[in-house]
Amino acid sequence: MMRLGDDLAGAAQRLSSRWSTLDCLIINAGTCDYLPADVADVQLFEQIVTSNLRATEQCLVGALPHLAKGEKPQVMAVLSRYSALQLYEPNQPASGGNSLPKWLRQQRSTLQALGIDLTIVAPRSLKDPVTSAQVIPEPWTAQSAAQELLARLDQRQPELVLEVLEPNELWPLPKNG
Repeated sequence: MMRLGDDLAGAAQRLSSRWSTLDCLIINAGTCDYLPADVADVQLFEQIVTSNLRATEQCLVGALPHLAKGEKPQVMAVLSRYSALQLYEPNQPASGGNSLPKWLRQQRSTLQALGIDLTIVAPRSLKDPVTSAQVIPEPWTAQSAAQELLARLDQRQPELVLEVLEPNELWPLPKNG
């Protein structure tokens, strides 16, 4: 597992030593393991978004040469309600620098040029909806969501909406106290 603090070159070298090609990369940007223990409550969500944006970028950059050599490569990025938030002022336009979903969508043409499919799994966004259909939150567990997403890998859909009734069942945040 690659950590945000890892040297990217070292992580890429370890990846190369184990696999020269990758056919599938699943990025779980639904949690954040990279927050310092002393992060202030008011900075929590900003830190989750920032950390997951950086980690996703590093994972994709490190795996890209191996995916490009794959037979029919694909990337699936799974976002939570929190990691899919937009940084800073919500009334400013989303960009690759302030929104993980937007950054991932900006990578799609580059990935397609290399023959790599991208599926973004995220909650429905009111600001930038990918479907007009109403999506009812369901009581997903980590196991049931993983099974559903793995079953949909072969479909290679560009966007999947995952609405979770109890987010702490998939991406638990530490409880204060």
